Amino acid sequence: MRSVERLQWWCRSLDDIERASASNVSILVVSGEAIISLNRLAWLAAFKKEQSDKATGGADDDADAKQGGANFKRLGTFKLGASDVK
Repeated sequence: MRSVERLQWWCRSLDDIERASASNVSILVVSGEAIISLNRLAWLAAFKKEQSDKATGGADDDADAKQGGANFKRLGTFKLGASDVK
C-alpha cells in the first residue's frame, strides 16, 4: 500500500492549477488503476501458490515463488511520472 500513499503524497504536493491539469488527472487515474491491478495480481499469485502448495504438498515451490515474487517486486518499483502514462 506504499504505492497508494506515494500517489496520495504526489497529488497533495500539486497546487490547485496542477491538480486541474488534464495530464496530471490522467497520471493520477492511470497510476491508481495500475497500483490496484498490480496489487490484485500479487494477491492472486499468493493465493494460487497457497492452493498449489496444499494440492501438491509444496512440490512446485520454486516456480510459484518466482512468479509471485515477480509480482510483489513490481509493486515495490512503481514510480509516478508522465512516462508511466501511455
